[in-house]
Amino acid sequence: MRRAVRRWEQLARLQRNLPPENAGAVVWLGIIYAPAVIIIDLSLAAVLSRSILQSWQARQDGLAAAAQAGVSPALIGLVSAMAVNELVRAVVFRTLIRPALTRAESAPSE
Repeated sequence: MRRAVRRWEQLARLQRNLPPENAGAVVWLGIIYAPAVIIIDLSLAAVLSRSILQSWQARQDGLAAAAQAGVSPALIGLVSAMAVNELVRAVVFRTLIRPALTRAESAPSE
């Protein structure tokens, strides 16, 4: 709990200490990122449930047939999209957010 409170305080300090041009970029990143993640997660749930259903229906033909029936191009594409999402998130955090947090932590508190 303390860690979450400390993190929330860091983010609040970051928001207060950001120059206006960076604050706008952070808001736009959030506006773009949130729906993208929601769409990817909902699509993954739909495709994964369909793949599980197809695997279950093909289980009488053996394990290999069930696995082959469950793996679809849509599933591979969504898993790839999730991997790209994580990569972009890591790069954005490393290049934009971590330096801003470091500056916010070194700035005097109000």
